[in-house]
Amino acid sequence: MSDAVLRTFVAVPLPAPVRAALGDLCARMKAAGLRGRWVPAENIHLTLAFLGETPAAAVPRIDAALVRAAAGAETFDLTPAGLGVFPGLRRARVLWVGFQGGLEPLAALTTAVGEAISPLGFPPPRSQSVGHLTLARARDLFDPALLASVLDQHRTFSGPAFRVDHIVLYRSELGAGPARYRPLATASLGGAGAPFTTGGKS
Repeated sequence: MSDAVLRTFVAVPLPAPVRAALGDLCARMKAAGLRGRWVPAENIHLTLAFLGETPAAAVPRIDAALVRAAAGAETFDLTPAGLGVFPGLRRARVLWVGFQGGLEPLAALTTAVGEAISPLGFPPPRSQSVGHLTLARARDLFDPALLASVLDQHRTFSGPAFRVDHIVLYRSELGAGPARYRPLATASLGGAGAPFTTGGKS
């Protein structure tokens, strides 16, 4: 492997119907006047762990750790539902969609991933990183009154249910425009992971 340093994270990819529903939701909130840095629908994913700067030579070891973690987890279903913000309505900086369904297996999977990568020198996931899909980040702060109105209008949002059956180690490529996410390795829940690869499409 080269001496390159990659920016990586572990996530659950979303099926196209889920991304489409989230993209439509974002479009409606933008049309209501809510301003922020919106995540493109194709980039929305369920982050399990952010690894940050990662030596390329370490990727095969991370791959193997994720395969072990995923092998001990069962598949489960999630439904995107409900809106929330971090850290709170009056000083909101992050707008997100939560989940219904397999929250306990999701928490267990997140813990398993954290325990698998910790011996490799990566910190465990932050508690607030569990169980949400980031839709937008404020450039400063969201307007509290407008945000409260938008949250109320879409409080019953529910997207298509989907099966979580694999996790992906992604490389984040930054540059002009939105970040590009490229899969480096895949691990199937309850089974063997896909062979280590570099590149590919997210």
